[in-house]
Amino acid sequence: AAFFLALNYTVLAVEAQRPAAARLVRRLPRRRRSRFAVEQRAIVEPGGPRSIRFYTCGDDVTRSTTDAELGSNPDWCGKDPLMDDVPTALCGDLADRHGFPTHAKVDVEGADLGCLQSLLGGGRPAPRTISVEVAIGHAGRADIEASLRLLVALEEAGYRRFKLCRQALFNPPFWGGELASSGPFGAAATDWRVGLEWRGAAAVALDIVEAVGSRQAGG
Repeated sequence: AAFFLALNYTVLAVEAQRPAAARLVRRLPRRRRSRFAVEQRAIVEPGGPRSIRFYTCGDDVTRSTTDAELGSNPDWCGKDPLMDDVPTALCGDLADRHGFPTHAKVDVEGADLGCLQSLLGGGRPAPRTISVEVAIGHAGRADIEASLRLLVALEEAGYRRFKLCRQALFNPPFWGGELASSGPFGAAATDWRVGLEWRGAAAVALDIVEAVGSRQAGG
């Protein structure tokens, strides 16, 4: 949020954690709050429920999910999770309600593909840039198929230029205290191989396979 607010964009944040949603607003300078909105909701796939059980890791509040299997996985969430029933939303409905996004960040543990499909479907114009988290590196999460499905969905929506970035560099303990970040977006994002340059989907797909293989081998 701070990245785009500094560039004078209006920002919508979607945060299911009640305490975190309140902190997002409090941490912003007052002069920027008029351009910042928060919806305290959990993102679900099309056809999902109107409310859902939400899991927040007790020892790491930057990790949370609506995926019960993931939320109760001790390799992903080391301490017993905190649970809360929260209202839900579709990414496409949020775009309809708040306006077409110029840039979008999708990091919805367990519902990333559904969010993309909802946001990019229904004849809506595609955002200029999208940042989406692939399933590599989260305490044992290393899923080639899930990651490549996200890449295919973006290709089908017309995207042709990609970067594969190391999001973990912008997360605690390296940066940001209790609130994580994704680093810069779009032209300012840094690909893990070629820096600021863009690459094709095929090259990024090969890197995803390599990175997942390395993670699964303990690298």
